Order: sequence, then structure tokens, then C-alpha cells
Amino acid sequence: MVNYSWVYFFKDSMRQGIFPLWNPLSFCGYPYGTDAVSSVSIVNILALLLNNVNWAWNIITIGSVLLAACFTYLYLRHFKYSRFSGIVAGIIFAFAPSSGCYVDSWGFFLPLVIWLAEIYAKSKKPWMTVVTFLSFALLILNALPQYSFYIGGFFTLYVWFRFRSLWGFWVVIFSLGASSFYTFRLFELLTLSPRGQLWFLNVLLPTHLIQMIFPFFFESPFRPETDFFFSKGFYHLCRVLFHTDKIQYLIPPYITILGISAVLYSFKKERISQFYWRFLFAILFYLMTFPILAPVYKHIPFLAQLPRLERLGTVFTFVLAVLSGIGIHRIEKMEVRTKRVERFYLALICGALTMLLAIRFLVFRNENMIHSFLNNYVKTHVVGAGSFQASEAFYLQRINLFFTFIDGWTNILNPSITISFLFILFSSLTIGLYIRKKISLKVFHLAAIGVLILDLLIFYRLTQYSGSSPKDLRPERKSIAFLQKDPDLFRIMPVLDPADFGDARERQMLAPNTNLLYGIASVEGYDPLFPDQYSVFFKNFQTNYEPDPAMVLAGPEGSFDRRIADFLNVKYLIASKKNKLRAPFRLIFEDEDAKIYFNAFYLPRGFLVHNYQVFKEKQQILSFLKSSDMKFDQMVVLEERAGFEPSKGNTNVKNQDVKFEKYTSQAVEVLVTTSRHELFVLSDNYFPGWKAFVDNIPHKIYKANYAFRAVEVEPGTHQIRFIYEPASLKLGLLTSLVFVFLGFIVLIIQQRSL
Repeated sequence: MVNYSWVYFFKDSMRQGIFPLWNPLSFCGYPYGTDAVSSVSIVNILALLLNNVNWAWNIITIGSVLLAACFTYLYLRHFKYSRFSGIVAGIIFAFAPSSGCYVDSWGFFLPLVIWLAEIYAKSKKPWMTVVTFLSFALLILNALPQYSFYIGGFFTLYVWFRFRSLWGFWVVIFSLGASSFYTFRLFELLTLSPRGQLWFLNVLLPTHLIQMIFPFFFESPFRPETDFFFSKGFYHLCRVLFHTDKIQYLIPPYITILGISAVLYSFKKERISQFYWRFLFAILFYLMTFPILAPVYKHIPFLAQLPRLERLGTVFTFVLAVLSGIGIHRIEKMEVRTKRVERFYLALICGALTMLLAIRFLVFRNENMIHSFLNNYVKTHVVGAGSFQASEAFYLQRINLFFTFIDGWTNILNPSITISFLFILFSSLTIGLYIRKKISLKVFHLAAIGVLILDLLIFYRLTQYSGSSPKDLRPERKSIAFLQKDPDLFRIMPVLDPADFGDARERQMLAPNTNLLYGIASVEGYDPLFPDQYSVFFKNFQTNYEPDPAMVLAGPEGSFDRRIADFLNVKYLIASKKNKLRAPFRLIFEDEDAKIYFNAFYLPRGFLVHNYQVFKEKQQILSFLKSSDMKFDQMVVLEERAGFEPSKGNTNVKNQDVKFEKYTSQAVEVLVTTSRHELFVLSDNYFPGWKAFVDNIPHKIYKANYAFRAVEVEPGTHQIRFIYEPASLKLGLLTSLVFVFLGFIVLIIQQRSL
């Protein structure tokens, strides 16, 4: 639902006659439409035409899945593979979580564009080039740049390998060019966003490939919350191996036991099968060696911006889905021998059982010694150390959870092991009986589909595809209604419960992004790209914050300086029922879901100040902002001198007035009255593309308080207008038109040459 909120915001803006380029409701504003979840998806637009949140969400979910399955099926059928093999491949690609099809509503473009490439290669008709261009351009408009890069590379290599032609390269280039009106804005933000920094590395460890067959192999089935041993262990192992603490390990896509079995049968000396096998090994090599080769990749354009390798998951899953379809086709034609795969599974089961029993024996035979060693380590090296913040009791409890985890994980009768064994048995039995001519083709089809769907139901939780109710999607709460009734221009700040160490900070009331559903402005948000300067400013005032730069959360009370709420126009703080805030925050509303506290010291969205300080160094600015000398209602920090000298002493002036006449996505109009030179400070993000006019005369926008805007005004009454007109959009539109024009010329030349 946090992703759907962006689509709903788009529709709400369109109702007001505004095509949104700026979102003022999250992060104190950031460029809208520069992320996958907020892009203009064709499926999303069609669904929103229904004017019903419930139906729209379900159509997006189901429609995206069906399209992914349909185009995968058509692609395999193009090569004369059997209908059943296309159905299996389509189901696997559509329902595998790593594909992202049903969430991002764009994954179906991957099988679509390569299917169109195959049709073009066969017909050589110019109109097929247009269709392929459009499909790839729509993919770019609906996906993150990392997805587009990986799929673009895959498509180019695919066309070259299949047809020995550069046509695929030109399709990608012209599609990118035609999408410049979107990509130029996106890359403008990427250069100014924390997402544009190499802030962590992904790696797929060879040990985790076993999760392609045992999806819950590293988890305890009875206490999932204790699944810390392997993640922490491999984290520290990677630090030793790769000399970095910015490592996160990946889990490969699980495409069911039947799917993996079919992949193992798919190898054949034919062009299409060999391509996908080679590409599969290339993906595995790239994922497993990325941390080692990162020093090289960081000097390569685009690759330096791609540390999050899970974005390759869509291609990875599709490659496996196609190979599984090819394998099913070969099984149907009885072109395979089952003994090698059956022996492989037998060896895998025996190896897994032996390892689990050995670990269980060693741990519990030496339980007292291990317990004593860990207890002494905690008391000697952990308690009181600067990098460990929890109490001694917490870490001692974690030691007990370690033994709980080992007890559950190594129990060979636990569901994670036994259910996987059963699916290995059923899958091997289904294929083996058919190959040995013990069952008919029709029975094989029914049994295979049954095993496939049952596997997905158990391990993939297909219940998430059940219809969502409007109550779940856009709940009507008394506390939200209270906030909506306030006509003032204000923001809210969530105050999360103090999280226990290792626990997620979650809440039911106004989860990140859902404020967009109600038109309520919040200082936080989740997932989309946003200016890095805002993240730095926000976290400068926090002592316990979310380390992920892609998420800005207020955190529990006491972990942030109260002045940040004042300056950011936070009139209300939202807390859970069990949370109680201290003065000066005053409880003014409470319902069954949440408490709302009033902040009596909040500043208006925009206000006038006379005094200012100038600092050019980043750290100087941040240090002064955090110091007790900084009074946000009396002073502003600039990076260059304004056109007047600030006075000393008491600067409070009574004869000044600020009135907001208009506040929309891309335009802000304010009427100000002052008796001397002042700076009008607006607590909205400073960003390229914003222009300021004072009495219709262009004025300079100063970067204020590290991340916000300020405009100089002279004595008197003046109208200040802020307008968002990004140059990146204008340049992008011009570039798009040029590429579209060049594309038509190429088509004309191609048509005449036929």
C-alpha cells in the first residue's frame, strides 16, 4: 500500500487539473515521478479510471501477473515449444517474488520486448520496430534506472546472440532517447540523492544457492525472529573477505522444486537454450564476485550506480523461468534421463541432513562450554562498548535465542526441511513416472501443475493475491479526520515507539507514504528518491535514526532535537496508544488507533528573519544548526552573503506579516509585509528547477539552513511566487522529440530499402 499511495497522489493531482512534477507532501518536497512506484504505469492509469481504490488495486495486482504470464507463454510458443511448457514458464515468472511483476506492474515488458524482437527478426517489417521501440520506452518509464539498465543489457545481448545484429542496441538507445523527458529528471535527482551513492554492496554467496531448493534453509521454523545467526555470521565473514562493512547478502529466486528440476533438464545444444545457460552463469558470476570487483566497477559508467544487485532479480527469474519451460518441453518429448537429477537430489538431501545433524551434535554436546564462552565475551567486550547500545540482559537473551535457533533449525522434522523433501519427492516422482511411461501425458500435466501450484501456495504465500478491501487500502480513522479538518498549512511527524534492538520499527497509524492518500503533509517518507541534503539535515538532529539513506524516519521521542519539529512546520506529532510524549507536546486528540500531540512552538511553513550567518563548509553549517546559538525563528544559515547586512542585538520585529495565498504541487504564492530588509525562509526543499519572483521580478533563491529555500525582500508589501519549472524536463522533452524525429527518418530509409 505504501507504493500505491504514489499512484493515488497522481490521480488526486489530476483531479485538480495539475500534472504533478513536485510532491510537497513528503520529505518537505521532492521531484515527483522520478521513481518506479510513482511513474505513470499503463496498468495503473487504466485501473484508476475506475475511480474505485479497491478495484484499482486488485486490477493492478492481477493484471500485471496475467500479462507477465501471458507474454512469457507467447514467447516460448514462438519457438514451437509446447503449450504446457509455456504455461509452466509463465506461472513461474509471474508468481516468483523476485520478478516484481505484480508489485511494480512493469515486469511483463521483459518477455514482451524480446517476443517482439523475435517477431521483427522473422518479418523485418518496419512497423514492428515502432512497436518494439514503444514497448521498451514504456518499460523505461515504468521502471527504476537499475531495472532498465539490466534489462537493456539483457535485450542487447539477446538480439546480438540470436541475430548477430546491432538492432537491439539501437532499440535501447532510441527508447532511452525517446524517454529523455523522464530520464533526464531522474538522473538529475540521482546525482543529488543518497541512492546515487555506493552506500552498500550486494553479494550472492555460493552457500545461499541451496535456497533455490530449500527456500527456508537458514531459518528456524518455530522462531523466525531468531533468524540472526547466518545473516550476522555471513555479514562478518564478508567483512573479513572483502574488507568492507557495506555488505548485504542476496537470496536467489526460488522457482519451486519442479521449476528447478526442469531447469536441470533444459540443457541442450540448441541456440536459445545455450544463450540462457550462458547468461545464467554470467549472472551468478556477477552476483558472487561483485564485492571483489567493486573497485573496478565503480570506475565504469552506470555500473558504479548499481550496488543493489537485487534489481537484477527480474532478469534472473525470467532466465530461470524460460529454462524451466524448455526443460518441461524436453521432458514431454522424453529427451531426458532422470537418473542424474535424482542422484543429485539424493546427494543434496543426504548432505543437508548430515550437516544439520553434525551441527546439532556439536552445539548441544558442548552447550555449557559455548554458553560460558559467549557470556564471558558479552561481559568483557560488549557491555559498555561504544558500538553496543543495548543492555547486558538483552545480549544474554540473544545467546539463549541462539540455542533456540539451532534447536529449531537443525531439527530434521521441522517443516522447512520435511516440506522441501516432500516437494523434491513429488517433483522427481512426477517426472520419473512419466519418463518411465508409468503415467500418461495428461496425468503428467495435471500432477505437475498440482505440485507447482501447491509449492507456490506454501512457500510463496499466494494468498497475497486475494482481493483487498477498501477498509484495508484506505482506512477511515477518527484521528485522520481530525487532521483533515485543520485548514492550516502544517506537517505531521510520526513518533515511533522505542524499538527493541533487532526489532523493526512498525506502526499502524499513517505508515510511510500513506499520508498521500489523505492529502496530509509529512516530514518523512519511504523508498522514493529524494535529495540527499534533506536526509543529511534531518539526521543531523537525530541520535537514533534509520541508517538506510532511502528512508527518513523521525524515530522515538528523545532521539531527535525538538527544534527540528518546530522549524519543519510540524504542528502535530502522531504517536501510538502506548507512547506518551513529554511537555511541551500536549495531547489534544486520542482514538482507538493513535494519539495526536500538539506542538505549540511550531513555525509557519514560511516566515521572515533578518539575521543570517554565512558558512561555506558543510560541517560548519551542520554544526551551527545543531548548536544552541541557532534560533530558527530569528536566524537563517546561508552559503553566501545576502544583499544586506544583518543587524546585531534583538531582531524581533512586530510589524511584519506573512500570508500564503496559494500552495500547490508546483506553485507557491505568498504575500509578505515587512518594515526592513528580510529573508523569507520557506521550509521546502531547495532543488534545481525552482524559480522565485518578487512582484513578478525574478529573484535569487538562497540555499537556507543547508537544505531549504530563502528569498530576499525589501521593506514594504510584496508578493513572492515560487514556480517549479525544471530545465531537465525542457531539455528532456527536446531530446525526446529529436530522437522520435530521427526514428521516423530511419524507418523511412528502412522502408525504401525494402
